[in-house]
Amino acid sequence: EIVEDDNPIAHPFGNKLKTQYPAEQFTAARSILAVLMKLLEVSSAMATSDGNANNVDASPQITTSGKSKMATGSPKQKQHKPLAPLLSTPIRNTWVECISLCLALGSSLPGNLRTDPYTFVNKMLEISNWNPRSKMAAGGVRLAALQVVGRVCSLNIDLAKRTAPYAWEILQCCHKGLLSGGAGEPGHRAACVKTACCVVISCRKVASGVRGGDGADSFSVPGAMEERAVQEGIKF
Repeated sequence: EIVEDDNPIAHPFGNKLKTQYPAEQFTAARSILAVLMKLLEVSSAMATSDGNANNVDASPQITTSGKSKMATGSPKQKQHKPLAPLLSTPIRNTWVECISLCLALGSSLPGNLRTDPYTFVNKMLEISNWNPRSKMAAGGVRLAALQVVGRVCSLNIDLAKRTAPYAWEILQCCHKGLLSGGAGEPGHRAACVKTACCVVISCRKVASGVRGGDGADSFSVPGAMEERAVQEGIKF
């Protein structure tokens, strides 16, 4: 059972829904996760490519004399460069949701079928820390990776337990993102703050569950995070 929060993809009308997932194991989670990860490479490549310079509109055009002529290869007639998929907010949000569900439904599978949240979170943090001006980070890749980390932390209590020990590393990544976002990336800066809040809340949920619900109405619970994580959170 996964309790959804205010995610616009899960319920665009803002209703608090509780989604019941099948009891059987989702054995294809790891395979689908690998396919979804290819979208990072595709989005980065599309954003950095110059496009096909020879791809022009060769459709016939009608002249003033009524005769048709083939379009020439002038720069004005070149087709528009396609938009990288992860630069689209609906596509990126859907991608984040699918990635998170694959991790949640595949983390309890046996053997090679199991998805590893620890390795995945480390990889996403590495991508989020890429230089925003590098070619690899183009196409909304950094923002997508950061949103995945926040969603994994808040999706359900099982993933919250797995990501809570990485609170300091995640908060550090969010703090670096605030400093490197710049004035031209307000969306990335907002995602940094939201991801940091998700980490604190996930640590609170884990600590409250262990202590029998103590402090469930508080934003944070004393002792829920390491001292270094608390100090990193104060910087926000």
